[in-house]
Amino acid sequence: MPDGEKFSIVKWFSGFVNPITWSKSVAYLAMIVIILFVAFTVYRAYFMKNQQQKTHITVQKGGTANITNVQNQNNKRPWWMPIPYISIFGEAKGSPRSSFDDVQYGYGAQAGIRWDF
Repeated sequence: MPDGEKFSIVKWFSGFVNPITWSKSVAYLAMIVIILFVAFTVYRAYFMKNQQQKTHITVQKGGTANITNVQNQNNKRPWWMPIPYISIFGEAKGSPRSSFDDVQYGYGAQAGIRWDF
């Protein structure tokens, strides 16, 4: 202790049970979770490869071609696995007789999770 102050268990415990300390901790944890959730959602939406249909072309003697579409079997996700999403939207509102100055513009974004049962 720089000031020569002695350790007090009461002072230490009062800092531990202080609601301001816990509310700050919860707020920081919530911010970290939200940032990680948005980053994971962007990763899932834009960078993760989807399973797509494959086309097999077989050419036989005499120029006969067999084209078959083979679809990968997509097993349904378990109900406990959420599906993250991001939606960005914009709009312009105005009445049919309004001038260009009366048009109202709006934009927004949504992020969340969805469960398929």
